[in-house]
Amino acid sequence: MEYRPATAEDSSWLWETYRELMFDSIDSQWGWDEEVQQRNFNIHLPWQQFQIVQYENTPVAACYAETREKELYLHLLLVTRSFQRQGIGKEVINKVKVAAESVGLPVRLSVIKTNPVLNFYTSLGFTTENILDDKTCLIWQPEMSQSTETDELQPANKRRRKRGGRKKNTGKTQQPAASNAAPYIHRRIGTFNILGEEGLATIEHNADLILRDTGMEFHDDPEILSFFKDAGCDVDGTRVRFDPGFCRQIITASAPASFTQHARNPAKSVQLGGDATVLCPSWGPPFVHDIEQGRRYASHNDFVNLVKLHHSLPWLHHSGGVVCEPIDLPANKRHLDMLMAHIRWSDRPFMGA
Repeated sequence: MEYRPATAEDSSWLWETYRELMFDSIDSQWGWDEEVQQRNFNIHLPWQQFQIVQYENTPVAACYAETREKELYLHLLLVTRSFQRQGIGKEVINKVKVAAESVGLPVRLSVIKTNPVLNFYTSLGFTTENILDDKTCLIWQPEMSQSTETDELQPANKRRRKRGGRKKNTGKTQQPAASNAAPYIHRRIGTFNILGEEGLATIEHNADLILRDTGMEFHDDPEILSFFKDAGCDVDGTRVRFDPGFCRQIITASAPASFTQHARNPAKSVQLGGDATVLCPSWGPPFVHDIEQGRRYASHNDFVNLVKLHHSLPWLHHSGGVVCEPIDLPANKRHLDMLMAHIRWSDRPFMGA
């Protein structure tokens, strides 16, 4: 069995498999409305969230699990009928349990009451947490490891202190320890989603309308206009209009889920996307402030000082981009001076402008 992220090509297979496996349960519980069910599936169970299990290059199962702040929530597990009762579902659930146990979170899921899969989950150690009118909520709790070192509960400075008081002052200047800070953060908890899938779908729908009806202007670049025309876009002079879904199709077909941005110092290269969190300075403020000169428009010297300051902070992973707007430099070339400052005064990755 091989595991891989789902692609756009899997979307039809996911829907058809969901329909085949869930039709009877949903139809007996609420009644099956094809249009409503497909719309809800696309909104609440988008293909981008699934992991595909394949056998001999053929999809046989799919799983959508989401790490949240207080739980790992299993939205859906699908196993095609011809591959059921062969241990595939159990193997996937065990992988989900391992992922949850590694971050100390329980696994939660819900099963509609007319779905016979309830017995499958209870056989794998899930217990009933709540019973609602139309579904049963289940939970699996990882075993909590217990430390035999009682001083692990003590603050770090207290654990390190030994009998005999402070170290003797030898008169030598103590050198700071080398930083062991990670180049970026691996998230172990889910992100906070301000909007649900329905809200995101609304934003994307309206963006598609703007791109279709208003379009975008591309000046002084006939080559890019020819690219868009060859791709089937509506090109009218310098105005390009896009069919709904065109931009999403291009992005999902070509953009990776994550990539590495390389730094001058290879040890400080960062991953963007996936489970990575990269902390960087703010972007684009026109003003700076210090004790001596107060609030004022920023200069190139201020820009250089901020790059140096950010480089000295071990809690940042990235040098940023336009950390301030150096208005003392000509607008048509200041971006080159800003790039040079990042390259010269920081060995972290940076953004162009």
